[in-house]
Amino acid sequence: MIVGQCTPVLRVVVCDFYYDNNTTDGVNPVLRGTFDPSNGAYTNNSDRRLKKNISSLDNQLEKILQLRPIRYQFKSQQDEEYSLGLIAQEVQAIIPEVVSQISKKGEDKEDFLGVSYSELIPVLIGAIQDQQAIIDAQNVVLSAVKADLGNMNASLQSQIQEMIKAELAKASDANTGEKRKG
Repeated sequence: MIVGQCTPVLRVVVCDFYYDNNTTDGVNPVLRGTFDPSNGAYTNNSDRRLKKNISSLDNQLEKILQLRPIRYQFKSQQDEEYSLGLIAQEVQAIIPEVVSQISKKGEDKEDFLGVSYSELIPVLIGAIQDQQAIIDAQNVVLSAVKADLGNMNASLQSQIQEMIKAELAKASDANTGEKRKG
C-alpha cells in the first residue's frame, strides 16, 4: 500500500491516498480511497471515471437473508463489552467479495479473515431495493383486492336492498289481500 500526504487547500482537504498494488500491470497502483485526518473519515473512491466492467447487483435480498448477525466478545478481550457483527467464514460462503485475509504480525503469524462492512453497504442497498420491489408488487395486488372487495360489497348491498324491497312488497301484498277478504 502506498500512502500520500494531506494538505489543506481552501475548503477542500487533500488527504492521504491509499493505493492498491494489486494491478494487472504490477506497476500502476489503483487509487482506493482517501483518509482525512482532520475528521478521521475514510472515503472510498467511487468516481465512474475510475471504474470499468460496471454491472448491477441483482437479487441481493436472498444473500442478506442468509447472513447471521451476532453479538460477541473477542476471546482476548478483558472487559465485558460486546460487539456486533458477522462471522467472516459464514459471510465468505455467501458474499466472498467482502471477505479478506488478514495477515497477523507477531509470534504465530496466523492469518485471519475480516469483513469489509463498508463493502456490504451496496449489497444492503440492493436488498432494500429488492424488498421495495416486492412491497410495490404486493401493494398493486392489495389495491386490486381492495377494489374487488369494494365492488363486491356494493353489489351485495344492492342485492340486499333489492331482496328487502321484494320482501316488503310481498308483505304489503299479503296485508292488502287479507284486508280485501275481511
